[in-house]
Amino acid sequence: MPLRFISGIKKSILTKSLLILSKRDRLLVYIVIVLQVIFALLDLAGVIILGLIGSLTVSGVSGVKPGNKVYNFLSLLHIENEKIQFQATVLGLIAAVFLSVKSLLTLLFNRKSAYFLSRRGAFISRGLMQKLLGQNLLKINERSLMETINIVTNGVSTI
Repeated sequence: MPLRFISGIKKSILTKSLLILSKRDRLLVYIVIVLQVIFALLDLAGVIILGLIGSLTVSGVSGVKPGNKVYNFLSLLHIENEKIQFQATVLGLIAAVFLSVKSLLTLLFNRKSAYFLSRRGAFISRGLMQKLLGQNLLKINERSLMETINIVTNGVSTI
């Protein structure tokens, strides 16, 4: 089973697409993937803190002490002895900072990633056009004009 999974990965379109890129470009793609995972973790942390605010609010309205996990997190921030309003405000600000930073970083890196991928697509298209124009005219005419244009433009965009 694991060998079939690994051989499936080696034959996948994603792997073949990555192999078109240079080692440096593949490294950049892997870095972007890791950064996207980190941004998702920031998002998760913000949502968890919002859940803590909900739990804190419910325990405050019912007049009981917050649960152990909420209390441990509040003590980690050294605000376990403060009023519930202050605790909720601090947690809300932390969640807002996490979610805002995640959104800004995602915006910046997605923009840079799109620019990087579009530049690589243009580079690959240029290489394909050079190879195409270096061929014999009879070889070029074996395909229709629309098929050739599709390969050089949309084919590269698909990769």
